[in-house]
Amino acid sequence: MIELPDTAVTMYLEASHLFAVYVARGPGAMLRTGASRDLADTYTWLRKENFELMWVAWCDTLKRAQWAAQAGADEPLIVSTTVKQVVDKITKATAAIEYPLYPHADVLMRARSLNERADEAMEFLQATKVLRDWNDAYRAHRLAEKAQGRVVPDWRIMRDRLKFLLVRLLIDNVGLKDAALVVRREFPWLAPVQKRDAQATG
Repeated sequence: MIELPDTAVTMYLEASHLFAVYVARGPGAMLRTGASRDLADTYTWLRKENFELMWVAWCDTLKRAQWAAQAGADEPLIVSTTVKQVVDKITKATAAIEYPLYPHADVLMRARSLNERADEAMEFLQATKVLRDWNDAYRAHRLAEKAQGRVVPDWRIMRDRLKFLLVRLLIDNVGLKDAALVVRREFPWLAPVQKRDAQATG
């Protein structure tokens, strides 16, 4: 049984621009290879077609994932072969042209580690009052936008975007202090808070 990415893992995959290449088995031992932007959605589609995921790896571009999937099969549906034979064909083909292929288990482990670090970063922002300023500024921004009749995203959606940003920064090995500065730049409605802070320290 292939473990599917949860919300935290999916956030890492999106921030890292990783795409799945998979092998699935269906009725009559038919095999199918393919590439996926969202493995959970792909899994749902495969189950409707009575296919089960048997193997997954990850590539650093969608084009490479699609190429790897095609390298594993000459036809969309494969018969008279085994999962191992198809996987061996994919891994040998990608290795021959030096396409990186990341094991599924390793990707999940790294994603969980980054998610924990992102939680630590959120705690750091809370402790340094950056998160408090972020919340206050967004509340004011929402009220101002609503007064103009404009629709703005829910607070929880924006918090998810903030954490996504932190994951992306962690992937790029940006330090926590620098991350706090990037957060202030990334969300323009933090400007009034920045101005207030500057006046308070001036």
